[in-house]
Order: sequence, then structure tokens, then C-alpha cells
Amino acid sequence: MLTELHLKRVGPAPQFDVKIGERLKIFTGDNGLGKTFLLDVIWYSLTGTWVDNPAFPQLTEETPQICCKFINQTTGESKTFLRSFDFEVPPEQRQRADFTLQRLRLRDDERVIRQRQQWYQLYLDGDLTLEGLEKKAPLIARAVRKHQQS
Repeated sequence: MLTELHLKRVGPAPQFDVKIGERLKIFTGDNGLGKTFLLDVIWYSLTGTWVDNPAFPQLTEETPQICCKFINQTTGESKTFLRSFDFEVPPEQRQRADFTLQRLRLRDDERVIRQRQQWYQLYLDGDLTLEGLEKKAPLIARAVRKHQQS
């Protein structure tokens, strides 16, 4: 049973923390607020694979993380899933990249996230090579390469 979910700099919000009780939990909200996103993150923490599109980390000074805590109701054993995203923007370019993202209002914009997901889907469907993904979405391509190596 999932007992806790913590996201830091992953997905649309800077931070998300929830403790889940033993009884039924219901997430409600308008379209596009992240209900399906939360289910996808939980699935990823259980299986190590994404259902459809992966959650993309935000480019920040802090290391983006997904942390889920589970308890086996039969044995009482608890487990923690922790995934940190480490991508390196050279220090001399980080300030410039951050300035550009802020100036163009691209940091957490829903349109940007949707575009990244579309590039990744083209890659998954075989309509875009990894080299093509590298040109259009280099951070996503880097994450794909890193995942292939692990």
C-alpha cells in the first residue's frame, strides 16, 4: 500500500507532498491539474516504467526527485522508492539557461511540457530517431540514453 508520495521539481508543481491513509483517497480537480500525472508517477514508482509519457524534471539548482513510500500490509515491511534526476548543465551556462527560461516564460509552462511530451511520443512511435530527439529536446534525449544504459 502506498503511504507517502513526495515530488520535488518533477512535473508542473515545484513540490508535492501527500501522506495517504489506509482508507480510500480521491483526487479531484479540473482538467489539466495533474490527477493522471500522480497516477503515472505512482505506477512508475511501483514498476520502474512509464505508462505513456514520463514525468520530466524541471531545470533547477535543486536535484529533482520522486520519493514514494510503501508498506506491505501482510508482512508490515516498508520500502522507499527514490529517484533523483541528475542532468548537468555546465555551471557557466546555467545562469544563462535560467535567464532564458524565465525571460521566455518557459520554465513550467503547460505548453512547453506538452511539446516535450509530443517530441518524446514521436520518438517512442519510431517517427523520430534518438539523434533527432537530441536536436529537438536534448534533455529528454539525454534521459533516454541514461535510461538505456541502466
